Amino acid sequence: MPDRRYRIVIFDDNELLGITLWREFHATGYEAYYLRSKVNGLDWIKQYHPDLIISDIESPELDGFEFLRILKSDPAASQIPFIFLTSRASLESAIEAKNMGAADFVSKPYDPTDLQEVVRRVLQEHSGHDLHASTSGKMPMY
Repeated sequence: MPDRRYRIVIFDDNELLGITLWREFHATGYEAYYLRSKVNGLDWIKQYHPDLIISDIESPELDGFEFLRILKSDPAASQIPFIFLTSRASLESAIEAKNMGAADFVSKPYDPTDLQEVVRRVLQEHSGHDLHASTSGKMPMY
């Protein structure tokens, strides 16, 4: 069992879905955060160094692909695993995401159990340890 909580940050412009995801990850023991704004999230990521980023693709201020491009070009953020959770589910989008360096691509609507398994697997692959979530605390929203 890890000696710290794994920090996951969720980006989705749909606030209801973002809060739902936060609750699901919080309930399973991750240190989860929900941020609506990818633009504000860039600074947050640099400051808090999450272990995993989950993001939608479609959003009014910053497209998920551009968001991933920005993160992959920043040495401080380029190694953070990134999962797309999106209703823009097509083979072309999934291939583009993987080619850009996304760790995985999950379609909406999603199955909570399947999403939890994808997150666990991605974190395990990235950390090299068998993962079990711990308990967490706060949910800042930006």
